[in-house]
Amino acid sequence: MTTEPPDAATWEYSAVAYVSIALTLLIATHVYFECTGRMRWHTISWKHVSESSRGLSLRCMAIYRLCCFFIVVLTDAMMVLQAEDNPLVSSWMAFATFTVWSWTLIGFYNLLAAFASISDAMSIIPANGSVAKVFCCSAWVLFEVLLPVSCLICLLVWSVLLPLAYQTYGNDSGLLSVPALAAHNLNFIFMLTETCLNGLCITSYHLVFMFYYGGLYVIFSWFFFAAYKFFFYFFIDWRYSFVLIGYTGLLGLLATFFFIGRCIVNCIKPSVYTWELDLQSSTDCEGTSDSSDVDQFG
Repeated sequence: MTTEPPDAATWEYSAVAYVSIALTLLIATHVYFECTGRMRWHTISWKHVSESSRGLSLRCMAIYRLCCFFIVVLTDAMMVLQAEDNPLVSSWMAFATFTVWSWTLIGFYNLLAAFASISDAMSIIPANGSVAKVFCCSAWVLFEVLLPVSCLICLLVWSVLLPLAYQTYGNDSGLLSVPALAAHNLNFIFMLTETCLNGLCITSYHLVFMFYYGGLYVIFSWFFFAAYKFFFYFFIDWRYSFVLIGYTGLLGLLATFFFIGRCIVNCIKPSVYTWELDLQSSTDCEGTSDSSDVDQFG
């Protein structure tokens, strides 16, 4: 929570204009990538989501992913119950933070991935090819966004937020509570384990979805401010003159960690899963699945 700065009324219009222009350019870039076939949607198959790249059975994949999902649900419930002890949040307000957004989405991703593993184990794949394709593409995008974001959150909490809390308040400010430890640490562990197990990669041109995610949270924070009169994060607070620098820094961080995530994937995956390092490569995200896998959605 931040106090009201003297020039509070000056910067909100600049913030809205900045984000509007950035989103317009982002959408135009995304459309260009789609029209030129650079998004690589044709390379994704159901088995990339459902199966393990390391020979783990579909049943084990499903059980692991369901366990992750239930852990997320449990910690989210604990956050709601313990939120009353936090002076900054109450009840469901904890879900307005970027961390809990991402943590909850990790649970949702694991639920989708578990469904894919279960359906594959039962030899049941949605008959409608377009529905299955959208499902797999959605799971793929979630993976590409959540791995870098989980890495970013985990690193920033330990390197910045926790030391700052002790320096400012003389305590951990709740960052070492069980739900907070889960959301700030298990998030990365879950996604790193998922990286080791699944058949998905990170495609350079999908960086646009990382920016969409950050932009969506910024816009959400405006509506949250309208209702509760504070921002959770000072660097996106439009009442301060440095807000445009904050937005630019956020874009830079998202891009940096997106490519860190891409490097993690390329280093961890078994050697049979190969990707070109050249960002302009047309084989940016192709594994070794045969043409029947790639074209199974029709």
